[in-house]
Amino acid sequence: MQDFRKLRVWQKAHQLSPNIDKATKRFPKDEIYGLTSQIRRATVSIAMGSTRERENHLLLARDLEYLDKTEYDRFQADLVEVRKMLNVFIHKLRTINS
Repeated sequence: MQDFRKLRVWQKAHQLSPNIDKATKRFPKDEIYGLTSQIRRATVSIAMGSTRERENHLLLARDLEYLDKTEYDRFQADLVEVRKMLNVFIHKLRTINS
């Protein structure tokens, strides 16, 4: 694969970035180097571990009432979809390399 931007899994993960960035701008200023920073860093990666990390951080943001339930649910659904797509992609890569 020469251009990662053509990967549907990358496109889907990338679509989340501006939405999550906008949501985290509403977080308390004292979270800028904490939860806000962690969520934003995990958002720019499509690695499986980063997907789970982002999921956990968004859950915490919801519990702290930085995100409302509707917004959290939308992010959660998108993350589940990205994780499934990433699983398929990883499986295909392993099959090709076997």
